[in-house]
This record gives sequence, structure tokens and C-alpha cells, in this order.
Amino acid sequence: MGRPATRSGISCYHCGSGETSKAGFGKHRKQRFYCRACRRWFLENPEIKTGKKKSRKTGDLPSKQYLIAELKEVAEELGRAPTTYDWPVLREEERVYPLYVYYAVFGSFLTAVKRAKLKPKYKQEFDSSDREGLLRELRQLRRKLGRPLFDEDVDAARRRGEASSPYHFVRAFGSVPVAIQAAGASKKNYSREELIAILKTLDATLDRPIQAADLQRLYDEGKGPSVKTFLKEFGTLSKARRAARTMATYRKAKTRTKYWQKYTKDELIAQLKALANKLGRKPTDRDINAASKLGECASATTFARMFGSLPDAYRAAGFGKVKPRSYSDREIMLALKKLSKMLGRMPTFHEIRRASIRGECPSPGTIVRRIGRLTDLRSQFGG
Repeated sequence: MGRPATRSGISCYHCGSGETSKAGFGKHRKQRFYCRACRRWFLENPEIKTGKKKSRKTGDLPSKQYLIAELKEVAEELGRAPTTYDWPVLREEERVYPLYVYYAVFGSFLTAVKRAKLKPKYKQEFDSSDREGLLRELRQLRRKLGRPLFDEDVDAARRRGEASSPYHFVRAFGSVPVAIQAAGASKKNYSREELIAILKTLDATLDRPIQAADLQRLYDEGKGPSVKTFLKEFGTLSKARRAARTMATYRKAKTRTKYWQKYTKDELIAQLKALANKLGRKPTDRDINAASKLGECASATTFARMFGSLPDAYRAAGFGKVKPRSYSDREIMLALKKLSKMLGRMPTFHEIRRASIRGECPSPGTIVRRIGRLTDLRSQFGG
């Protein structure tokens, strides 16, 4: 954990907050500052650019009385207190000084508005009705998500246009968590007994040990705490299961199972036999992985981990050793001829290898052992 930021003693040029700290150096080696209230950066004594002169230094500034009069004139024209969003249009007409002048003279634009005795329209000024409106936004978001709110939920809702900026909640309530708690949308503090009751209720609906995915699903549905809550209370998920005395092994298992198991040995053997009946032969590792991608069985790695090796899984399922298919010399030549006719030339090593994976011809190694080198066969197949 890093050390806390040290206040610089400089007010923010944007919002007037004193929660600023030094943040390195910017252009022309000027000290740069970061405001933790509005999350913006600014430079110390920035150059002031106007329409009449290319640049003038901060030492040549208008008086406070002149700037206050300028603000009052703009406010009378707009019928309200001006904001920084109004300034780009006014600057295009060269009717007002740039914002940096106000920052340099008053410390922030908001301070200048207050010195002009204008009621600011900035969002950082909240009354009781404004705070109640922010709380309504949080309660509505709580009902939509169906679960307690967190800081990141407010930020995500702001990006979707469903809630105000987190900065508004910080200015109105001090912090986002305080605002969530004031709205009654904060997360519930679960006791150890309540967590155990949730585990027992969930265990009654499953025929296997409780996994983290099951707890995450409950959390997403708003029916329980997050996985982190269980880990914080019990340390690990296995300790939580032991504390709740829920199922630790599969009900179908006749022998001791391991914590990472998804299938029992009996289920894996049944999957192998079903795949063999579908193929009409003993499945290979490629057949098993292809069926695994379709969700029909576990992967070949799972069989090897459970039984020690894939041949041991075959023997447990009642299969003998899976023998590779044997090709005669005539079959090899016909397969090469067919592949060459399809390509219009002699196939390369990698093309033969891909065709072998598809089961259209023997592997390049088989061809070299039985027929000869591929370069010697080019003359026969239009190489």
C-alpha cells in the first residue's frame, strides 16, 4: 500500500478544492498538480492566451473588480450564473478573458462566481433536494441490479447515462460508499451463521460439492453474498464446506474423489463407451477432444489425470490398446494421387499432414517409411 498523498497547499484551478498534490512537472518544467476532488490536472501559474495578444504572463492580469464585472455582465445576458461550459462560445467571440485568468486571480472559477455574488449552477453545489435526487438514482440502480451496490456500479451506471457522476456523490455526501449507505443500497453484512445457512440451502439443490461458480451465480441473481465474503469469513471454500457440513464428494462416487474433479470415474467410463458406440470403433485422443469441444464428454487430459494415462482409461472401459490404422502401399499411392488431383500439384509436407489429421491420407512419416522421400515422388504426381 502506497503512502498517502501530501497536500500541496494550492487550490484547484477547476473546482477550488484544497485536496491537491504535486504531480511532477509539465510543459516548460512547470510544477503540475492533481486534484483528488475533480480528478483533473493543472499547472502552476499557466500562460494566459488571449485573442489580442499571443500570450501574456500571469504578472499582467486584470483586476478582480474587472473580472467580477465581466461575470455579472455575462450572467445578466444568460439569465443565470455562467459556467465553464459557456466559456468556449464566449471565447470564440473574444468577449471574455480565458478561464486561466480566473484561475490565476481567484484560484478557481467557482470562487470568482461566488465573489460576484452569483448563485452557482455547478453540480458541486447541492442542497437537500439535490441530495434526495442522487439518492433516488442509487435506489433505482439497486432495484435494477437486484443486489447491493458498489463503487464500480455507480461508475458503470454513469457511463450508461443511468446515474450522475461519482464526483457528484463525493461532493454531496463525502464519498460514494457513504452515499450508497445513505440510500440503503449498501451490501449486507452477513454473519457466520447466515453464510452457513446459505451454503446448506445451496447444497440441498446440488448433487455435487459447492463450487465458486455456484456462489457467483447466487450473487449475480441478488440472492447471496459474493465469493469474497465467504473467503474472508472462512479462508477457503473447502473450509466453508466443512464448517457448513455440506457435501465434499460426489454422490455417484464409490471411492474418494479429489477437490478438482468434475466427473467420477464411472461417468468417464460411460462417456468412453458411448463415444465408442457412436463411432463404431475405439475412440482415439483426437476423437475424445473433438467430442469434448461439442460437450459430449470430458477431454483426453481429464481421462489421463483421472486414470493415470489414456491407455489405463481404455483398459478401465474394457478396451484394448488402440492400434493406428495401417495402410497398404496401394492405398498410400491412391491417397496421394487423390490429394494431388485436388490441389493440381504434388502436396507439400504440411498439406499432407493436415490431410492426415482429417483422415484423408497417411501421415508424412508413414509415407516416407513405406514409399520413400517426398522429393522423390514429385515426378510421379506433377511436382
